[in-house]
Amino acid sequence: MHITTVFRDAFEILLPRCCLVCERPLVRQSLCGGCIPQARLHSSDLTAWSQLPFRAVHSIWEYRGRERRYITAMKYKPSISLARRAGKELARALESINLPKHFDALVAIPSSRKSFRSRLFNQAEVLAQEIAKQQQLPCAPHALRHLGYAAAQASLTPRKRLSNVKQAFAANPKAVQGSRILLIDDVLTTGATVASAAHSLLAAGALSIEVAVVARSEAWQTRLALLEKDFSAPQAG
Repeated sequence: MHITTVFRDAFEILLPRCCLVCERPLVRQSLCGGCIPQARLHSSDLTAWSQLPFRAVHSIWEYRGRERRYITAMKYKPSISLARRAGKELARALESINLPKHFDALVAIPSSRKSFRSRLFNQAEVLAQEIAKQQQLPCAPHALRHLGYAAAQASLTPRKRLSNVKQAFAANPKAVQGSRILLIDDVLTTGATVASAAHSLLAAGALSIEVAVVARSEAWQTRLALLEKDFSAPQAG
């Protein structure tokens, strides 16, 4: 276990007991009933969009209301406990897909250096680790490297996110060659981040990519044409 993870866990344990999302005082639990999202697997088949670098998206929450507040607390307070809980929920929901039958490895979207310094953990990696434990599917921690953003994605308009994320990732051919990859991230908003990462993985020799996230925005599917145009799947051969 990474030493920063130990410190993060200890910090959360030593704090006065309160809800990790809304900070309401609690006696024993770490989340109040009003801040626990209900999980339901939602899968979108994208094979009709033949030039997209990923074939499907799986999620358990919509990115609004209590789900959005949960994600915000997880990322910006930040809280590794919330990331682990979300990972367990996502892993349970994905049991119906039988992941080991359809995928060879899990790949988490890597954090930028700036994000990792501020959180001391990568939330997508925590999610992937929880899925790996429950589904007996290996993680490929060195498959993808973050090269950095010109600006923080959360601060940009949807169109600017597309240009900002281009060339943001580099994939390791030795780790992904011929593999069916389930790409893991926390939130799908415009789809630019996962599209860029999936494009890099395919260019490095991955066989196919699907995406699993905790939450998805309501409008992300309206941007599929832009994603297909800007991140079309590399041609084989």
